[in-house]
Amino acid sequence: MGSSKTEIVPGKVIAINKGAVAAKVIIDTGDGSIITHIVAIDDVYDLNIAKGDEIFTVVRGKSMRLMKKFS
Repeated sequence: MGSSKTEIVPGKVIAINKGAVAAKVIIDTGDGSIITHIVAIDDVYDLNIAKGDEIFTVVRGKSMRLMKKFS
């Protein structure tokens, strides 16, 4: 079993489309790329994600996560 490289991509939230149980969070990375996350609606509220926020996409293998602050 090999290890997966972790990549951290900074970006800015340009739109949030909220549904009953899930939300689509659209992030502009600033280099012409757009990342779209489908997350539980609770994650949007728990992380207090809003349009215009600086946010990080953490990519490892086939999984992606959102982080509001990275340290």
